[in-house]
Amino acid sequence: MNNNSSIAGVAGGARYIPDYLMELGFISRQQLNIRYAIIRWYGAVVPFIGLLLYAGFQRPVLMVTFAGSFAAIIVPSGMVSDRLRYTEDVTRIPPATALLKRAFSHKDILKGIICHGMWLAAPAPELVRGRRVTVHNNLIGDARNMGAVYVDEDVVVDDDLVTGRTGGHCHLFARKIIDILAAR
Repeated sequence: MNNNSSIAGVAGGARYIPDYLMELGFISRQQLNIRYAIIRWYGAVVPFIGLLLYAGFQRPVLMVTFAGSFAAIIVPSGMVSDRLRYTEDVTRIPPATALLKRAFSHKDILKGIICHGMWLAAPAPELVRGRRVTVHNNLIGDARNMGAVYVDEDVVVDDDLVTGRTGGHCHLFARKIIDILAAR
């Protein structure tokens, strides 16, 4: 049996992760309570933000106003972007791509796309046409077909667009975005 599997971990007596972190001295009970409060706050606020985003897709003026209040929009790596570009009506642009298009229309909003996140831009190739980007190795052809200029680097900045090669480079990608936002 592979001792690195999560099943082996549970069978081997794995504990609740926050308790284990406290036991090791990485986190105190007070810090844990603060984190729980933040999670509860997110649980109340994030669905409200989701409702606003949904309303924004139904009423573009609200969405433009709402999108104008963001400092950055980050497109995640992995299959999430493939799921986000799904649409029931193939004659219309997917709602998440519509949000991305609105963000790209605001030069003051920093756009971050990492790894397979570039899939979300595929229905609107004009967003990256002529721009310097990096993507996961198996998306290089897709990026070029969208008219983007592929750059063989881990993180690429092209004006208000930051792209990262893979999820494994997320620390470099995030650091670049944080640095750009901090400099504004």
